[in-house]
Amino acid sequence: MKFKRVENMEDFQKNIEIYKSEQFCFRGQTNHYKFEDGLCSFITSFQKEACNPFYMFKWTHYSEEILRTFYRNVWEDGMDKQEKMTYCQAVLQHYGWRSFFIDITSDINVASWFASNKYEEKTTLAMVEDSFEEALIEIQKSVTYEQKKVGYGYIYVFDKRKLIENENYSFIDLLKNNIFNEDTRPYRQKGYLFGGNNQSSRHLSKDLNECLIDILEVNNEILNLLSEKEKLSQKYLFPSFEEDYIYNSFVSLPRVLFDESEDFLPFFSQSLDIPIYDNFYVKRNPNFIAFYSTSWVIDSFSDSNFKSIIAEEPNGRDLLSSTFIKTEEFFLYLKEVSRNSEPLVNMLEKHRSIILEVDYPCRVIEDEPTIYKKGVKCSLEEDGSISISEFIIEHLSSVITNFGFNSPIYYIVNEKKLIEEIQKDGSCPCDNSQRHINNLDFVLGFCKAVHEKKIYLTQVTDNKLTAFFKR
Repeated sequence: MKFKRVENMEDFQKNIEIYKSEQFCFRGQTNHYKFEDGLCSFITSFQKEACNPFYMFKWTHYSEEILRTFYRNVWEDGMDKQEKMTYCQAVLQHYGWRSFFIDITSDINVASWFASNKYEEKTTLAMVEDSFEEALIEIQKSVTYEQKKVGYGYIYVFDKRKLIENENYSFIDLLKNNIFNEDTRPYRQKGYLFGGNNQSSRHLSKDLNECLIDILEVNNEILNLLSEKEKLSQKYLFPSFEEDYIYNSFVSLPRVLFDESEDFLPFFSQSLDIPIYDNFYVKRNPNFIAFYSTSWVIDSFSDSNFKSIIAEEPNGRDLLSSTFIKTEEFFLYLKEVSRNSEPLVNMLEKHRSIILEVDYPCRVIEDEPTIYKKGVKCSLEEDGSISISEFIIEHLSSVITNFGFNSPIYYIVNEKKLIEEIQKDGSCPCDNSQRHINNLDFVLGFCKAVHEKKIYLTQVTDNKLTAFFKR
């Protein structure tokens, strides 16, 4: 490995010529970090910040839903489980959450830009209006890259073949399967990822150092001139929400009430802590941007207007005899829950029909933008089968205007005491099997937590319960 200082454009252009072959890939940093023994240090975002399982589940859920919605054919037919997880990690890495990977690029010009532009973030506030012209304060995590005028930036040149052949970590070419189109960050940044397991930063750094060919310490004036020549900027490398469908899907997630007082306007923040790169505020928001104040639909079931709506629904009167349970959105994002039937059977023996409502709505990416998932309904049917329906709401701006239940999927308990899907008249005809699997995981995960006494149920009224985690 060679450490090269570059002070003029002529020398830099000579190096670029050397690295034009596809055997090289690159990483740009504004600072050079190393361990005490001189080993170059590379740290993943997960190693920088502690893991938060709940937000990891939530980010992963939305990443999967966005990719599956926009690329269903490739997502459902052309990828195995490991590949899906990898592309979700790519979305997490590029759009604001943490991953076990570090960014690398095939384009030395992109690496040069990141070597001379420093990441900065701050919390910003703006007074905006919902679609009903009600004023409120919106909180954003605003991100900019500040161009460094003096000093040096660092470009790391790697042997691509060695990265690919590394036995401890994965090398991912994000453009390989045409998942990310030309208006997304991974495409614009010509993205590769390297990493993928939760080893120490030193372990990862050791393997990267073994693949490292050169380190270029380049005068920032040269790097800035190159970025200008190549027309690279934050605006280009981080396309706006109007261009980038992934970014658009994230920034359209509901805002949730952060703080409220009688003496001032309510504060709302993003339901996921999305870094906002284009620092946009919409003075008057359209009705599909939800400003959600914690409110429970099931508290309104006693209202005479809602009763009439329920009675007109299929099995509407059955809903009035259901047991309503308030719980936390954590259960919405559980994956691959055991299909053991005992916890669910026990719950339905006690409460023949339950409606689980979570505290915060979940945006359904493939539906109309005003439709949100708020929970599930699970019932023991007359023939002994179990039905599970999605509980949805229509939320216009700051108001829940309607609710309903999607067509159910039916299940039985098989001879192995496991939950198994069956076909019946009235089964949901949609081709979105993953959406129904998510609903099943939600119900089974909740009932399992009750069964294992990880949460307890408190009686509120005759047919209303509230679930609390044991903290």
